[in-house]
Amino acid sequence: MTTDGSWVAYVVPFSFPWGSAAARRVFGISASLAASGHHVVVLTSQAGKPVLTPVAGPEGPGSVSTVGFGQAAPAQPGMLRRAGRSLVSDHALLRWLAAQPVLPSHVLLYGGG
Repeated sequence: MTTDGSWVAYVVPFSFPWGSAAARRVFGISASLAASGHHVVVLTSQAGKPVLTPVAGPEGPGSVSTVGFGQAAPAQPGMLRRAGRSLVSDHALLRWLAAQPVLPSHVLLYGGG
C-alpha cells in the first residue's frame, strides 16, 4: 500500500487468489487495476490472521495484496453459526480498515449478502 491514498480495497466473501471462478475474476480485475498504477488489497473471508500478503502475478506500477478475515468453518455449519461468523469477520475487517493510516480511495464489493 501507499501513503498517498491511492489504494483500492476489494472485499470478497471467498478465498483468494486462486480456487474458484469468482476468485479468478477478482484477480483479473485486480491485475488490471495494478497495471494502471493502483495498489489493490483484496479483503477475503479466508481464515487466518489479518496480515497483508503480496500476490504474485500482476505486472505494472501497482500491486495486488490480500488479507484474510475469516474463521475456520465447522464441518457442517448451521445458518446461525454462519451468520455469527460473518458478523465477527465483518467487524474484524472494518476494524482493520479503520486502523489504516490512509483509507482506501475506493472500496469494491464482490458478492455478499
